[in-house]
Amino acid sequence: MKYLKHENKFLYLLSAMGIMMVAVPDAELPGGKDWIVQIIYLAMLLGALYAMKKRKRGIVTSTLIAMSGFALNTSGLMMNIKLLSLTGDGLYLLFYLIFIASVLSDVLKSPKVTKDSFCGVICVYLMIGIFYATLYKALEYAMPGSFTNVNIMTYSTGDPSFFNLLYFSFITLATVGYGDITPLSPIAKSLVILESTTGVFYIAILISHLIGHSQRQHTE
Repeated sequence: MKYLKHENKFLYLLSAMGIMMVAVPDAELPGGKDWIVQIIYLAMLLGALYAMKKRKRGIVTSTLIAMSGFALNTSGLMMNIKLLSLTGDGLYLLFYLIFIASVLSDVLKSPKVTKDSFCGVICVYLMIGIFYATLYKALEYAMPGSFTNVNIMTYSTGDPSFFNLLYFSFITLATVGYGDITPLSPIAKSLVILESTTGVFYIAILISHLIGHSQRQHTE
């Protein structure tokens, strides 16, 4: 698998994701800069594309989807046009799905388990959380009131807090469920069920697969 022979291809993406977790809440505070979030998003998208660059088939399409989503989302935020932001979010969601499917496919097919494989698994887990956070954001944007306690507005555009939804997404994915943010609409509840189920199966199936694969390597 030439795709998996490129060492440390997930390091940049993991770094960008880590920075996003720290920087987004600060950017959403009063006086925060909206362009900070957009730069972090761009860094994350570029990191994901870099991790996929050895997959020649589809990389051009993936790049077009990611960059179009970034352009539309940024334009929507700056001009306060909801339709542009929602369209950008839709393209983000499509790109996240392509990334998740691509990386999972290669990790599962790889004959060896490496440190980079584990980094890839972590990246996919984080991307699943970001995928659902973006989905929740789009839902709250299109149908305000779908969730409780996400009414912290950002960028002076009236957007729901992405960090609150990111936080909610990850505690749902980890099946923690503190209860400070709850889904109200039927669609939101269905998505929360789907995400919590995804988190359980991801850990149970993929992590056990990698551990079993790693143990077989040591015995050979």
